[in-house]
Amino acid sequence: MSSYEFTVHLKNAFGNLYRKHHALIVVRDPNGNYLFGQKPKFYPPGIVRLIGGGVDENESPNLGAARELNEELKITVDQKDVLPLSDITFHAITPKNTLHLTTHLYFYQLHTVDYIPGDDITGISILTLDQIRELSEKFNLLPTDLWDPDHSFTWDDYGRVYGPIHLIAYEETKKLLDL
Repeated sequence: MSSYEFTVHLKNAFGNLYRKHHALIVVRDPNGNYLFGQKPKFYPPGIVRLIGGGVDENESPNLGAARELNEELKITVDQKDVLPLSDITFHAITPKNTLHLTTHLYFYQLHTVDYIPGDDITGISILTLDQIRELSEKFNLLPTDLWDPDHSFTWDDYGRVYGPIHLIAYEETKKLLDL
C-alpha cells in the first residue's frame, strides 16, 4: 500500500478537514467502469466524487469504508473485501490553524448492478478510468467562488485537496489492475 503526504495552503478550512480520518472508495462495476457520487445542488457542474465519507471515532478505516458503501450505494459489504490502495495525509495550513486529515483510499469490485444512491448522494455517475484522471484535473481548475455564501470556503481550496486524491485514485487503480 502506498502513502502520500501533502501540505496545502488554504484560505479557509472546510468540513472534511475537521475530521481526522476519512475513507474513499474506488468502486468498479461489473462492466469495468467506476461509480461516483453526484450532488448537483452542491457541487459545481462536472464535479462528482468518490464514494465514501468520514470514519467514525472508534471505527477502523476498513469498517468505515464498508459502512460508507452501505450508506451511499445501499449494498452490504464485508470490510475484508474492501482493498486498501493508499493513505493520503494532508496538512492544511490556513490563516487560523493547521489541520491534518488522512484519507484512506480503497478499491472495491462490485459484483452486482443492484445499487441505488443512498443518504449523502443524489445520483450516481459512471466514469471510465480515463475520466477519473480528467476529473482530477477539473478539481484543480475549480474557481475561487465561495461554495457556501454563509462561510468563506472556496471551491479552489476544495480542489487543492480533492484533485490530488482523485489523481492518486486513478494512478493506484491503474497499478492494481496492471493497466
